[in-house]
Amino acid sequence: MVSNTPHRKHGSKKDFWLKLGIEDAIADAVHKGFEPSVYQNIIERTRLSQIEFHNVTLIPPSTIKRRLKNNERFTTQESDAIYRLAMIIKLTTELFDDENQALEWIREGVYFLGGKRPLDMVSTSVDFEVVKSLIGRIEHGDFSL
Repeated sequence: MVSNTPHRKHGSKKDFWLKLGIEDAIADAVHKGFEPSVYQNIIERTRLSQIEFHNVTLIPPSTIKRRLKNNERFTTQESDAIYRLAMIIKLTTELFDDENQALEWIREGVYFLGGKRPLDMVSTSVDFEVVKSLIGRIEHGDFSL
């Protein structure tokens, strides 16, 4: 269980996206469709399996394999799901100022999410907003971990 008190580090917002291989403005990149390398970078950084990635983004493993094999961009909808996953990682990393702690936290059941894991709440924009709101409330001291 993560027990350190979170604190926000104010670094360049663009640094995070560049590390994932996204150089464009994020909205443009989502509309254009993420390159397969973005998927690979997220998998490497998060240590998610392909099945976990599918469960979180709802992108079928066969689609992922095809995108990688043919070096095809993900669709706008697929990129949006990948964006939500990446954004939760980004926000929690900023919250804890430690990517490993952030990755641990998103994999644990959270009381204020009804025992759900934040990782399991990025497949829809509604659930994503709930997690994003909780992170904001934690940042502002409304809740402790």
